[in-house]
Amino acid sequence: MRTILYLIRKEFIQIFRNRFISKAIFAMPIIQLLILVPAVTFEIKNIRLCIIDREMSVESRDIISSLQGSEFFSNYQYNFQ
Repeated sequence: MRTILYLIRKEFIQIFRNRFISKAIFAMPIIQLLILVPAVTFEIKNIRLCIIDREMSVESRDIISSLQGSEFFSNYQYNFQ
């Protein structure tokens, strides 16, 4: 525990001694947020889908039609057996 406190104290002394480090601590995460966040997306597109409808009920047809209307799914294959 004493070693960790010594290292933390040493790092704070170094940060306050060097002006560039204190600016970089705040500037680098902001720059990374501005550059990298637009590049990352969690949007799901072009999911290949195969539907096997053995029930062939009104509810299952409604689910299939809602999936057909979605823009996220492509390459539909149906098997109604």
